[in-house]
Amino acid sequence: MQFSQSNQGLTQNIDLQSHSSSQISRLSFAPLVVKTFQLPEKSYDGPNIYIEKYDMIISCPARHAIKFYNATTLLPFKERKSPELYSSIVRIAHLPDTEICLLACFSGNMFLYDLSTNLSNMVLTNGGLQISAMEFMDSKNYVFLARESAFFRATLSSLYLGKFFYGSRTSFPLKNKDPCSLHLLPKPKILLIGLSNSSIISVRINQIDRCPKMEVLDTKQSRFGVRSTTIKSAVINGKEYVITGGYDHMMRIWHFIKGKLRLLKAINTDDIVSNIVYLEKYKMVAVTCRTSDVRFFKLPLGKLVAKVVLGDQQYEGMFLMKEKNTLGVSCCFNREIKFVQLHRQ
Repeated sequence: MQFSQSNQGLTQNIDLQSHSSSQISRLSFAPLVVKTFQLPEKSYDGPNIYIEKYDMIISCPARHAIKFYNATTLLPFKERKSPELYSSIVRIAHLPDTEICLLACFSGNMFLYDLSTNLSNMVLTNGGLQISAMEFMDSKNYVFLARESAFFRATLSSLYLGKFFYGSRTSFPLKNKDPCSLHLLPKPKILLIGLSNSSIISVRINQIDRCPKMEVLDTKQSRFGVRSTTIKSAVINGKEYVITGGYDHMMRIWHFIKGKLRLLKAINTDDIVSNIVYLEKYKMVAVTCRTSDVRFFKLPLGKLVAKVVLGDQQYEGMFLMKEKNTLGVSCCFNREIKFVQLHRQ
């Protein structure tokens, strides 16, 4: 399928079909906005993700429903029905190479959703939890950060380990800490937790199948004392890097060695860092900063390679359509997704 983009009277045809890895490696990096998708729901914009196996965009507006769109035609999948939910979705995660998604609701409920059967199963019922982040550990376990408020006592923040098939969960209190962001390093399985004071802690959950215990590996304090919004990781030439962003208008690149973080570079982004996506093919990160553009930085030194203006609104959410070599960037104010193709023929 081809989309057309008009620019000062010139029309350029853009091919958004999938490309093989060998094709992508021969293409030059030249990001360009090629399509705008106006979502029909006129309500608060929840998270959007892309499922490669189904070539499907999952959109989570308010009103207790989720929507499914073909990522090529941008038409809805009419045969798919939204699962019965009790609240708007605030977080969504997909377990790679499976049919499983995890849905976290504003009410504190969590659902396991099977894409192959279109059925959902509630795995957590707790109206007192405010879920701020979540990740799959594996096909049996998941983790999430949440705050629990109660009368006559301070807000309690914890890291939770949940088990899908037993419905149980274990909490690990984060004393005097307010967690905001979460990221899993797959090998070895180490969790990075971003805090409201812009600090980062790395932890490991030992004896996960028997008597889980949390071990703190490292803590990086920050003097700025503001919220950490996003954490991502990348492996380049055998070395592992961590990229973080927050309310302090800074993106930081860390070298991660044996559970320890060593700061390599701090980059001023001039605004709050909203989201970071790693582009493995180009060894870059795409970054949104609550501005009208998306920026691309080369790793590991953090050189600014390109900036693409998207419009006159604030763009925050992002998802990578890897086989299409395209980035989806969403705006919550006008309910639209901009598609940024990363190469030119």
